[in-house]
This record gives sequence, structure tokens and C-alpha cells, in this order.
Amino acid sequence: MTIHLVDIDHVGIAVDDLDGAVERYRTMLGVEPVLRERVEDQGVDEVLFAVGSSFIQLLGAIGPDSPVGRSLATRGPGLHHVAYRVRDVAAALEDLSAQGARLIDRVPRLQVIGAHAKERFLNQQIDARHYAHEHGIDKPELLEWRWPF
Repeated sequence: MTIHLVDIDHVGIAVDDLDGAVERYRTMLGVEPVLRERVEDQGVDEVLFAVGSSFIQLLGAIGPDSPVGRSLATRGPGLHHVAYRVRDVAAALEDLSAQGARLIDRVPRLQVIGAHAKERFLNQQIDARHYAHEHGIDKPELLEWRWPF
């Protein structure tokens, strides 16, 4: 089986000062956030900016022991991950596992986009999210968008 990449969903960028970074994106790039939310179970505050069919995701750590907090402490601000849309995330995980990739999640995880942004996101729901660590790619994510919304 081959993983079928559909698109780049988002690029995650870890920042030390989330509010300052949001203001810089507004001022320098002329973009407005389409979502801002806290994801407690991942220890992160995130802000999304729509760019074509993809997003820029700014990530601020809630605390130093969160994944983004540890990344900021060891690598500093900058690229955190790239998220790819795939046709079938469960099949992609199975394929990656068969190829020997070290997976954090063996099965898809549901992540619902914040209710306050549903109109902007056309009520799209992310059905699954996954990180793999392999060959110098820090944290690629795989996402499968499920319909209907």
C-alpha cells in the first residue's frame, strides 16, 4: 500500500510569544486568524491562519513540560511540524508501521475543530491526527478530513 498524500493541511510553527507572533503575522502578512484555541491535552495554545487550502498554525506552549514547551527549550522557536492530508489515515498508519516507522499513535485520534470556528471551517472535522518520527522528519502529522459536515 502507498500513502496517498492529498494536500498540505498546515505548517506548525512553535513561538515563544504567541500574541506577539499573531500581531506580526497580521501586520507583516496581512492575514487574520481564523481560529484561536487552547488544546489542554496537548498543552498548547494555537492560532490558525488560512493560506489557500492550507493553514499556518502558530503554537504557544501552555507550560514547559508540554511537547511544544520541550521543543522550544531544546530547539527554540521555528518549524515544529508539517501536517499532510491523506485519503485514509488508518491505512497510512498501518503502512508506516509496516515500514518500521516509530509511531506515537497506532490508531487514529479524533480532533474536533473549536465550535467558535466552525463557520469559517465549513464545519469540517478532522477525523484523525498522528505523529511519526523517522529519518529526520521531526513530527509529520497525517490528517483525514471526514464528510459530511
